[in-house]
Order: sequence, then C-alpha cells, then structure tokens
Amino acid sequence: MGGASLNIYTEVGLVSLIGLISKHGILIVRFANDLQLQGRSKREAVEEAAAIRLRPILMTTAAMVLGVMPLIMASARAPPHASI
Repeated sequence: MGGASLNIYTEVGLVSLIGLISKHGILIVRFANDLQLQGRSKREAVEEAAAIRLRPILMTTAAMVLGVMPLIMASARAPPHASI
C-alpha cells in the first residue's frame, strides 16, 4: 500500500486479517449447518446464514482493518529518540 515495504509489522497485520476472514467463513458454515439441521435446504441455509452473519462480519472486519492499519503502515525502523 502506498509503496510500503513488507516488514514484520505488515506481516502481523496481514496474518491477523487472514485469521479473521477464516473465522468468518467458519461461523457462516456453522450457522448454515445448524439451519440445515432445522430442516432448511442447503441453498436456503447458506443464504440465511450469510444474511444473518453479514452485519457482524462487516462490523468486525471494519474494526479489525482500522485496528491493524498502524501495523500495515508502520516501518521496522526504530524512532529517532529510542535508545538501545
């Protein structure tokens, strides 16, 4: 993004985002499976699970993206006033 290098901070941010996306997928599948057990067809279950989980997914993803933006934009250099 913006010509930034891929360093440890950006890697941590990207791994966090990948983990969050995986969690959302798992939750949608779980909701769909529960709805199938209640008697809905596969398609109905998937559509309803996606509709139920859309708002929480969007809210969580937005919060996560905003939270990791400093990590993605950060550089690996120490600040000039830091001492070792």
